[in-house]
Amino acid sequence: MKFDVSKKWNFYLVLFVLVLAVFSPVYYLNAYQKPGTDFPLHAFYAQELRDRGIASLPAFTIAHSAWQYVLVYVNWLTGFGFQKIGFVVSVLFSELAALVLFLWFWPVFIKRKLPIWMDLLIILGISIATPISLFWPWDHHMYLGYVGITTYHSPTIILLKPFALLQVILACACFDHSIPLEKGRIIAAGVVSLIAAYIKPSLAICILPALGGFAVYRLMQRRRVNLSGLFFGFVLPSVLFLIWQFFVTYFANEEGGIIFLPLGVMGAYSDHLIFKLILSALFPMLVLIVYYEQAKLDERIMLAWLLFGFGLFFTYFFAESGPRRMDGNFGWSGEITLMLLFMVSTLFYLEMPPKQPWINFLVKAGWILHVVFGVLYYFYCIYNNTYI
Repeated sequence: MKFDVSKKWNFYLVLFVLVLAVFSPVYYLNAYQKPGTDFPLHAFYAQELRDRGIASLPAFTIAHSAWQYVLVYVNWLTGFGFQKIGFVVSVLFSELAALVLFLWFWPVFIKRKLPIWMDLLIILGISIATPISLFWPWDHHMYLGYVGITTYHSPTIILLKPFALLQVILACACFDHSIPLEKGRIIAAGVVSLIAAYIKPSLAICILPALGGFAVYRLMQRRRVNLSGLFFGFVLPSVLFLIWQFFVTYFANEEGGIIFLPLGVMGAYSDHLIFKLILSALFPMLVLIVYYEQAKLDERIMLAWLLFGFGLFFTYFFAESGPRRMDGNFGWSGEITLMLLFMVSTLFYLEMPPKQPWINFLVKAGWILHVVFGVLYYFYCIYNNTYI
């Protein structure tokens, strides 16, 4: 069965139901029954914020307390408990991320004219893809040591996901001749950048050097760069907010700071970091190798790889000093940027003309393996009291 533009929202309705069915169980368990996830701690902080005010929270939570404010506001509106709100909000923002993906991929779906079930599978597959955790039989870890793509245990990453997608889409528009970035879109980019940084600064610390480096590269090639869009939509709001967050979290807090610690955290998680990195990003690597000549001319792929490069830099080389050193919070930069790279690589691959059959099989097999292990990880998180 094929579809056309007139069936667009019918398609999305099916996608909405599928996302609801897929993500509700795992978020319900995280919100209500999984003590090892971040949901209970964030719910506790939300209750503290409501009952005792923002000053009662730890400094590192004050600096990115968007999730807590969402919970407190919904609690004020509905009277629901924080567990229920955490579950509902997680599902809603997964739906929002799926909607952004759907609108982003829709023109390619129209062009490719694939069966509806295949397009649905692509969106769902992207939404649950994980590293190919082949080392699990030996170390019994499906998460530690890898660079994650899909995460269920962190409500802040779930909240960040749709805004991260919007940031990348708007950032790419600063380098695309065919997409004018008017004043309204620049303002929207600035607002999205502020919200994303407040939710979690993990992407902001990567997008600033990535955009700066890519802008310099493009200017040296005498190619288009919307400098006002970059400055007011991304640089100014992100820099100002990151300065405030750094002051609140570290400068005014004697419990920790930021230290350069190569492999200090990731090396403690696993002895197979190189292999786990390859297994974390196998599909994007295959796409880059197979379509290198086209990829180096595509601003989306170039920017996504730059983002991931900086995400890896923070993941493997930086840590927090003090009691939160082994929490691996800089690892979120690698995770959110790999998620974006996986999505961009999928979109780019769908746009590319097919290669020889064996090459097509190899690239598709890489994508399918990420999704298959995503399904395994999904059930692993549901049936185990751990996500690692």
